[in-house]
Amino acid sequence: MRRYSIAPADRIPTLCAAALAPSGVFSQCLVEGVERLHIELGVDHNGDGAPDYYAVEPDAGQLQQAVTARIALLVRSVAPVAGYSGPRQHTLGQLSFTADSDGYVRRVFSTTVALRNLHPSVAGASA
Repeated sequence: MRRYSIAPADRIPTLCAAALAPSGVFSQCLVEGVERLHIELGVDHNGDGAPDYYAVEPDAGQLQQAVTARIALLVRSVAPVAGYSGPRQHTLGQLSFTADSDGYVRRVFSTTVALRNLHPSVAGASA
C-alpha cells in the first residue's frame, strides 16, 4: 500500500509517496511543484460497467462499485515568473478554487483510468 502526500521541500510543494517495506516505511519525493493531488472514483451504480457518477469520499459500498479513477494534479512553476498574471481559477474534478496572485505559473493535468484487476466479489463476478 502506498500513501501519497504533498510536502514542502525547500519551500517548493512536492508530491511524495510512502510505502511499507520490510525494514519499515520507505518515503520518496517524486515531483517538485505539485500543489494539489485530487482523486475521484467513478462509481458504477447500475452495473453496466460505466461510471454513473464520481465520488470524492466514497463509502464502502461505492468503493465496491468503483470502475474508474479520475486523477488531477495542480502543478506550479518552482519559481515565480516576473510580471506573470495568468489564470487564477482552477478546477480539479469537482474541486474548484482560486489560486493566489503570486506570479507562479500553474497548470492542471488530469486523466481518467479504468480500475482493472478488481477482486471478483468487488467486480460483481462470482468467485
